Amino acid sequence: MMSFLARSVGTVLLIAALFAVGVLVHEMGHVVALWIFGARLGGLYILGFKLYPRLLWRPLPGYYGYVYYEDTLPLVQQQTFLLCGSLATLATALIAQIILWASCPRWGTTRLALLTLCFFWLDILTHTLPTMGIPAYLFFGARTMSQAAEAYLAAVTLGMPAAIFQALVVGVSLLLLILTIIRWWRLTQADRPKFVGNGNAT
Repeated sequence: MMSFLARSVGTVLLIAALFAVGVLVHEMGHVVALWIFGARLGGLYILGFKLYPRLLWRPLPGYYGYVYYEDTLPLVQQQTFLLCGSLATLATALIAQIILWASCPRWGTTRLALLTLCFFWLDILTHTLPTMGIPAYLFFGARTMSQAAEAYLAAVTLGMPAAIFQALVVGVSLLLLILTIIRWWRLTQADRPKFVGNGNAT
């Protein structure tokens, strides 16, 4: 009983930690874009903590993470900066998917971590669903559409047709979900002990 409880608590803690990693990956996508564009980072917040320019406890209501810059960027760079957050988590999901299929991790922390990382596509999906009639508050509390649909609005501003972006996001999300389920099932089957007979027949 204690072993099951310990495993359950460990699983919850691991998934919670990876959620924080997901928020960090998203915000670092923004930060990398700023670095490429040569803009100065003004602040970086993750789950209530201000990490830059110095560590502080400073919650931002309605935000899991937040990045701002001090320079003025051209429109294309500004929208690319906004889009790069969700692209970073989507790239992480794709990399995790490749690793999961290319390896055969035993059941435990490694496999659970990879499976969780495979679901990082949820970031770009939840930044798109509010534009398809799904209430934004289900994912982002009281945030406005312009805040909740960050990736979608950035892509559309950069010239991507709205319907095509929505279809791509939903399609890629469903594909990655199906691939993850298939791989999880195959790994589960591989975990089962195989019956070996003694060569005798009656």
